[in-house]
Amino acid sequence: MGEPRVIRSSEPYNDYGNVSGEGARRLLGTPATDPLLTAIRESVQNSWDARLEGETPSFLLRLRTLDVEQHAYLRDVVFCDLAPDAASPLRELLREPSIRVAEICDFRTHGLTGTTRPSRVTNQQDSRFVRFLRNIGSPRREGSVSGGTYGYGKSSLFSLSSCQTVMVDSLTSGQDGTSERRFMASRMGGEFHDPRTGRSFTGRHWWGNDDHEGDVVEPIRNTEAAYLAERLGFPERETETGTSVSILDPQLEVEWEDHAALAAYIHRALLWFFWPKMVPPEGETHSPMEFRVEIENREFPLPSLEESPPFHIFAEALQIARSASPDRAYPIKIKRPLKGLGWMGYKADVLDDRPAHLAGEEGVKVPAVSHHVALLRPAELVVKYLEGPPHPREKLEWAGVFICSSEPEVESAFAEAEPPTHDDWNYASLPSRSHKRSYVKVALERITRLTKELNPDPREYEGANSG
Repeated sequence: MGEPRVIRSSEPYNDYGNVSGEGARRLLGTPATDPLLTAIRESVQNSWDARLEGETPSFLLRLRTLDVEQHAYLRDVVFCDLAPDAASPLRELLREPSIRVAEICDFRTHGLTGTTRPSRVTNQQDSRFVRFLRNIGSPRREGSVSGGTYGYGKSSLFSLSSCQTVMVDSLTSGQDGTSERRFMASRMGGEFHDPRTGRSFTGRHWWGNDDHEGDVVEPIRNTEAAYLAERLGFPERETETGTSVSILDPQLEVEWEDHAALAAYIHRALLWFFWPKMVPPEGETHSPMEFRVEIENREFPLPSLEESPPFHIFAEALQIARSASPDRAYPIKIKRPLKGLGWMGYKADVLDDRPAHLAGEEGVKVPAVSHHVALLRPAELVVKYLEGPPHPREKLEWAGVFICSSEPEVESAFAEAEPPTHDDWNYASLPSRSHKRSYVKVALERITRLTKELNPDPREYEGANSG
C-alpha cells in the first residue's frame, strides 16, 4: 500500500450565510468548568449515547507526547496541505520541536456511523459522523433517550486545542452489521480571506480524501485509515468499535509534568460528573461504564467510590431513587396536571475525611461536607448538584439523588431546560405558563422543600419549643 494522500477542504462563506469557526466554538457560551473538564463531560456523555446494546462502553483519556516519527508524520503527511492563512496557530504548532495530544477514546460504541454528507441525512436515517464532523447544533432526534440535546458540546474539544484542531479515528458498527474504519482531521479556526481566489472563508477546515464530487473531502477509509491511525500512535482498535479524538496541544489548568496531580485532577472530574456510571444496577456486579486514565504511557487507575467519600453515599441514594418504590424513595409530583415528575433517594452517613485524590485545588471542588442533591435525567448523567441544608448532626453528611421521569413529555421538559453545556435546569428558559416550565419549576421547589424537611434546622426546632 502506498502512502495515503491527505488533502484539505476549507469552508467558504456563501450567500446563504455561515457560522464561522470561532463562532461555532463560542456556541457553548462560557462553561463553569475549565476546557479539559468541559471536554471530558461532553465526551463521556457522547460515548454513553453511542453505546452498543448489551455492551459495557469503555472510556479512555490518554495524554501523551508524540514521538519523533509521529511528529514528522503529522507535519509531512496529515497536515502537509495547510490553508493560506498566515495567522494560523496550527502552522506555528507544526514548527514546534514536540507536540502533545489529549486523546479521548471510547470502545464498544457505534463509532461515527452514517452518511458522511449532511445533505443525505433524513428523518429516518441519522448520521453520527455528520453530527460530529459536519453540522453544528443539530437537534436531538425525537424519542432519543440520550443525555445530549443540540450537539454543541463537540466545540469544547476544539476549544481545548491551542490551534482548534482535532484528528478523529473511528471504527463504526452500523445497524445493518456493516463496519468501516474512518479517519479525518478538522479545525474550527478564525475566518480569513484568500487573496489568490478573492474568497472569504469561515475558518472551518477538514483533512481527508478526495471524493471526486466537488470540493468537500471525504474521510479516509478502511486500510488507509487504520494505517494513518497506527502511524500517529492512536490506540489500537482491531475489531473494537468506537471513536478516538486526538486534540492537538491541549491547554490544561494543571502542569503536564506533574503526572500525579494531573491524574487526580482528571479523577475528580470523572467521579464528580460520572459516578452514576460506576454504580451497578441492584443485583448486578458490572458497572454501566468503564473508565481509564493514561498519562505518558502510564496508567492511573480510577479510585473506587468506596475510596472516594462522599460518592459512596451518593451511590446508595442512587439505588434508592432507581427503585422508584414509595417504601424507599420519595415521589416528586405535580398536581396540575397530575403527573409524576421523578423519584428522589436520600442517604445520610458518618462524615468521612476526603482522600488526597479529592483534595486538589484545581478543577472540581468536592465539598468537605455533602449536603447536596445530584440532579439526573434518565440517562443518569449528573446535570448539577443542588445544595441543601447541612445535616443537623455535625458528624453526619447526606446525599440525595433525583432522577426525573422517563415519561416523554416530562423528560423532554428537563432536557429543554438545559443549556448547551448540560449543567443546569433553567425553567425560566421554557415558555411561560407551559406545562413543561411547571414540571421543572415544581420539581426543583419540591426537592428543595424535601431536603429541608429531611434536615431540619435545630435552631428552628428549639425556637418552636421555647415558644
